[in-house]
Amino acid sequence: MPLYVIDANVAVKWTAMEPLWQQARRLLEDDDTELIAPASFLAETVNALVKKYRNNELTADTVRRAQSDLELYVSLYPIGVLIEVALDISLRHTVTVHDALFLALAIREQCQLVTDDRRLLNATLPHYPETVMPLAAFPGL
Repeated sequence: MPLYVIDANVAVKWTAMEPLWQQARRLLEDDDTELIAPASFLAETVNALVKKYRNNELTADTVRRAQSDLELYVSLYPIGVLIEVALDISLRHTVTVHDALFLALAIREQCQLVTDDRRLLNATLPHYPETVMPLAAFPGL
């Protein structure tokens, strides 16, 4: 079963009609794929959904439903086992420690991080071309 790390940028697209939302939904709905993320994923994703609520892009009920579904779709990993590698990535590649946690998990689990975060992609893809995958390049989409 293929294993992928996903970030909040991808998960928000499951609910919001942003560019590449259909690709994100296909990734979610692929029964042959296992999705993982650092535990901070929950807070980051829900926070992004609340921002969309405040901008009148989503209803409160939609945000609540999306929040309750997140742990059904994504297995979460404790941050403590990732923080050292995440700090190293952050110091070397000018990304936040928060974003580096996702890449650290992909490195730890020897899988790919799927993201549509332009800043993260620009900073890390040249250094980790086998580990970082733009959402638009996900196979089969």
